Amino acid sequence: MFYNNNFRNILNKLLSSKQTYSVTKISIPCRQCSKSISHQKDVTRTKFTLKDLIHHITMGKEFYLKQLTSIFHTIDFTKLTSDEALLLLKCCGADVPDSSCETRHSICQNLFNGLKNANNLNIDLYNCYIRICNENNTHINYNEFLSTLKCLPDQETYKLLIENSCQLGKAEDAFIILDIMKKQNLPIDIEIFNNLALANSIHGGLKLSEIILNIMKSAQIDPNNKTKIAILRGLIKRGDLKDFTIASELYNFEFTGDEFLLLLKELGLMGNEDWLSLIQNNFKHILVTQEMEMKIENVCIHLIHMQMPVSAMKIYEKFIQPIPAKLYGYKLLKEMLHCKIDTDIIIPMAQKLEKSGLSEYLLEALTQVTLKLQYTEAAWALINALNIKRPHYFWPLFIHYGNITKENGVFYVLNKMKQYNLKADEETLENYIYPFCNLSNLRLLIQKMQNAGYSVREALSPLMVNALKRNDLKEALMLCNSYKVTISGNTIPTLLSKCWIDTKQLLSVVNILKKYCECNKNCTDAVSYFLNGCLKKCKSQKDYQEFIKLVQMLKENKLTISLQSAGYLQHLIQSCQTNLENSLFSSINTIVDFNQQFNDDIQLPHPKDMDTDSLECHLIELESKNMETRGVLRKLMLQHAQKGNLQRVKEILTKLTELGYEISFGMKSVIMHNLILGGHLQEAFQLYSEITTTSSYKLDDFKIIDLATLLLKNNRFDEAFHILKTSFLNRKSYRNTKLIERNCWELLRACKDADQIRKMFNLLLENKLCKPTNVILGPIIRCHLNSSDVKRVTETYIEFANKYACTPLQLEILKFILNNGDSTSLQDVLQATEQVHGIGPARVGLIAALAENNQKNKLRSVLGNLTVPIKKLLERRCERWVKESKLEPLLCLAEAFDGLPELIISRNYIYTCIVDVYRLKNDHLGALNFYNNLPEETYRTPSLKNKVNNINSTSTSQNN
Repeated sequence: MFYNNNFRNILNKLLSSKQTYSVTKISIPCRQCSKSISHQKDVTRTKFTLKDLIHHITMGKEFYLKQLTSIFHTIDFTKLTSDEALLLLKCCGADVPDSSCETRHSICQNLFNGLKNANNLNIDLYNCYIRICNENNTHINYNEFLSTLKCLPDQETYKLLIENSCQLGKAEDAFIILDIMKKQNLPIDIEIFNNLALANSIHGGLKLSEIILNIMKSAQIDPNNKTKIAILRGLIKRGDLKDFTIASELYNFEFTGDEFLLLLKELGLMGNEDWLSLIQNNFKHILVTQEMEMKIENVCIHLIHMQMPVSAMKIYEKFIQPIPAKLYGYKLLKEMLHCKIDTDIIIPMAQKLEKSGLSEYLLEALTQVTLKLQYTEAAWALINALNIKRPHYFWPLFIHYGNITKENGVFYVLNKMKQYNLKADEETLENYIYPFCNLSNLRLLIQKMQNAGYSVREALSPLMVNALKRNDLKEALMLCNSYKVTISGNTIPTLLSKCWIDTKQLLSVVNILKKYCECNKNCTDAVSYFLNGCLKKCKSQKDYQEFIKLVQMLKENKLTISLQSAGYLQHLIQSCQTNLENSLFSSINTIVDFNQQFNDDIQLPHPKDMDTDSLECHLIELESKNMETRGVLRKLMLQHAQKGNLQRVKEILTKLTELGYEISFGMKSVIMHNLILGGHLQEAFQLYSEITTTSSYKLDDFKIIDLATLLLKNNRFDEAFHILKTSFLNRKSYRNTKLIERNCWELLRACKDADQIRKMFNLLLENKLCKPTNVILGPIIRCHLNSSDVKRVTETYIEFANKYACTPLQLEILKFILNNGDSTSLQDVLQATEQVHGIGPARVGLIAALAENNQKNKLRSVLGNLTVPIKKLLERRCERWVKESKLEPLLCLAEAFDGLPELIISRNYIYTCIVDVYRLKNDHLGALNFYNNLPEETYRTPSLKNKVNNINSTSTSQNN
């Protein structure tokens, strides 16, 4: 059940100071598989600079190799200090196990080449580069390397080059380097002999390694345990089981932890992890502590990246003990998915662990990973392996395929589900299938669903809910009337209340509600839920008048409510700001059925959906039952803060303290923000002062900006400016400005004059709180438009176009200048627009402005003198007018276009857009008059006539 909830959570997610760096011994934390995949995404989204990355590593935080690759292009190798360069090179070695040796070396080589080209290398960096190559098992051509050195090599350089040759079995190269060392009178120590023993054992087994041991004896250098480890490593690399068996009997000594891990990795890389039993006595004393387990896991992760998943799992099972409530093996199998290991390997491993009882929901957890990261091929394979499959497992796949091929994509997934004898439930159909389907012909869509194995009843209700969400009452009513099946769906009454307030189409709304009530006779209070939603959405006197008409129509259709529901609605009416209270009371009384009982089985709304009064009642109920009240208290406190009920906020804070809950600064900041949203400046500012002066708690950017906005609205510019300037003085320089763009826009809108808005805009830019976009720059232009200053409007627009390649409020500026008749300013604005967007978009902007100003003669002149094709652009502008229900510009364009060539735009297209606007306005008579007055029979096409006839004329009379 736990993992079923996790599957659902996937969809809810599908909307750093000068340091001294020491590199003598550094441990770089790598990615641990226990971290969530979302954390990886957060790291990618955070735009690290080089300074941030280095600080991140030196603070001991987890390091991802892709963090380095993401900032690589920003590195200025000429300014990189030696310590910084050493640290970055170290990031490409064995301390980063979650990458292959090849990947690590590629980045290491790029770093080295960058330093080399910048002439920013010293002997420490050369030696570090060789050391990292050794860790990545990468060969270095010693001759070429030494010939390109730009400084004198030291003893360490030669020793590292010998190690590089020896670990690859190139003993001849090692001896040549030894000769160079002898000529320079450099000493030869036991480390060099150990590496030579490694090379000889790789090349010739125990027999050849004896030669090195004899040379050591003649040089009076006693072999140590590291010599024996080197020989064992060589035999592992050689794959010589016979010699390894002999050596394991000869070398009876205790490994250190690092030596054990080194041999463990070598055995895994060769696929010879079974040889561990031969050296059992050498490491049986090593305690597998939590720290050692982590190191072994890192070895296993590296083996996976080196394409040795079977060896990794065998080692893991041998040394890692199961932990209750944790999925055993999940870390490794998840890493295999990241590395694109064949699912034919992954699935049997997971099934084995599930059968053993170590990981009951392992396959489900792995399926969750594949769905979340859109590993679609692996996801299908894992879903196929699941014993129990549920509809919500397929939600990410519907989204994935729906985004690619729309309706065809979701039907592909539906057919795959059908192969598993599984059907999509109502929630899946409503939210993950129909949104990707072609909704222009719902009857055809129902037919397609029937062909896919769904009955009309199964397909209809979710489709109807989808239509209501789009306020498409005409289609919803058509579905009700066309198919004689039961309509279900608990959200329909609530959705109908939204449709009513948005469209005021009484007849359609009531007919659908009536049909719903007929189909759901057990839901005896559906009407009261509908009216409750309608009443809460009423905002104006006209809304309440329409509500009374609505209740009257319910009465005419014999739709009633229970006495209890009437009491609740009348209680709600008392809080309404209207002088129609008595009329509302009376209208509710007319639809009460005294024989109708309130349905106690109907589920109460969740506290997150309750208003303040409902929450207060819910709190009393919880307290009477001695149940947990913290969540409700918190929700209540925030609602009261937003309403400015400070006394009640204090009471709730006291109650939380008495219950033993600490009121953190985080909670106080949330209260402060709710006070800001409610416009309670004094109280919010007092809380802000308390938070900032008594703690080091950092307030969220948007809360500070919103406080400054409220100060501006209260004519306190200097205080707002000071707060912003001081709050962001020492903040990190990287932000996702998109998250606070709306807040910055509101801040700029609250400025009173041009000087204030400029000063505030410059402050936002300096602190990288926003980027110059059309949205952010809009309030600055608006300020000049409001003052009717043509010159300032033009100058500011041209400045933004040249400086930021932005054209804010382009249409409004053009309309403003055209109305003022300033031809010079008009040409300047058009020229600036052309530089940013090109000639075509600039001309379409001018055409749109002329059409919205109803300047037909000038519009006709512009259309007649066009020199560039604008058909697609102009069609998009027409579509936008349709969405905005703007009829006049389309009529103006149609009239001005009369007699002009259709290369510019199709007349039929303009006429179709005009009829679409009439359809949105439900104006059948207007559409019919327009159609009959078209200038030529050629344009009165059957398709256009059908559009006109399909407009629901009853809505017009209904509104009248």
